[in-house]
Amino acid sequence: MHWLVFMAGAIIIRAFYSVAAKSATNNVDIHPTNFSTLFLGIAGLVGFAATAPFGLPDLSILADEWVLILFVCLTMVFGNVIFFYGQRSIDTGTIQVALSSKLVWTALLAMPILGTRYSSLQVIGMVLLASAIYLISIGVKHKAEIKGILLIGLSAVSFGLNSVLLAKLSDVSSLSLFLLITYLGTALLGVVLGWKHLARDIDYLREKPEKLLDMLYASLTSLGYFIVLYITFNEAGEDRGLVSVLTNAQVVTSVLLAAFLLHERANMRRKIAAGAIVLIAACLISGI
Repeated sequence: MHWLVFMAGAIIIRAFYSVAAKSATNNVDIHPTNFSTLFLGIAGLVGFAATAPFGLPDLSILADEWVLILFVCLTMVFGNVIFFYGQRSIDTGTIQVALSSKLVWTALLAMPILGTRYSSLQVIGMVLLASAIYLISIGVKHKAEIKGILLIGLSAVSFGLNSVLLAKLSDVSSLSLFLLITYLGTALLGVVLGWKHLARDIDYLREKPEKLLDMLYASLTSLGYFIVLYITFNEAGEDRGLVSVLTNAQVVTSVLLAAFLLHERANMRRKIAAGAIVLIAACLISGI
C-alpha cells in the first residue's frame, strides 16, 4: 500500500485530535503544562499497553541516540505547553491556520537533518499552501486572538523541528519505543516543568473526575495519529521529509470538522477555498 494512503489516514485522525484537544482545553481547567503532561501520559500508557504484547521495546538505542531522544522530548513538551496555552483564546480554524506555519520550519529543517531536496513544483506547492493559510487568517483583529496566534506560531517552530526529529527517530526505533519516548518520555519531562501547579490540578481532577474523559478522547486520537504517522514514515522511505511537510495539510480537515462538531462556521467560503488550494498544494508537494 502506498504511503500516501497512510498519510491521508494520519491527516484525518489529526483533524479529530485537533477538535478533541480544543474541546478538552475549553472544558478542563488545569495548567497548560500539566494538561500536556496528563494527555501525553494517558496516551503513553495506552500505547505501551497495546504494543507490549508484541514485544518489549529495545532500549539499546537510548545510549547511542540520547541526544536525539532528548530533543524529541524537549521540542514536544515545549510545543505542547505553548500550544495549549495559546489555543484558549482562538477557535479551532484559527488555531490550525497559525499552527500550519510549521510548514516553513519543517521544510527548511528537513533539508539539513533528513537530506530532503525539493523540486520547483514542490516549492510552488509550499507557496500555495502558505497562501491558503494566509487566506483563512484574514480578518483576525482582537488582541486576545493575536496573542493566541503568536503563541501557536511559536509552538509551530517547536513542532516543526519535532516533526523532523520524529522522522529521524522512526528510522532507528521500534513502534513501541517510538511511543514510549514520544509520550511517556515527554510526560515525565512535563512533570518536572509543571510540578508547582500539580497539587492544585490534582485536587481539581479529584473533584471533577469526569473531566478525564475529555482528556482520554484527546489522548486516544493523538495516539492514533502518531501510530499511523510512524507507519507512514517507514513506508515513505526516502520520502520521509515529504511526510513531515504533508502533515500540515490537516489544517483544512480540522477546519471542516470543527465547523460540524464545534459549530465554528464563520468564513466558511473562505475556508473551503483555502481547502481547494491546499489540496492542489498537497498534490504538487507529494509529486502526484
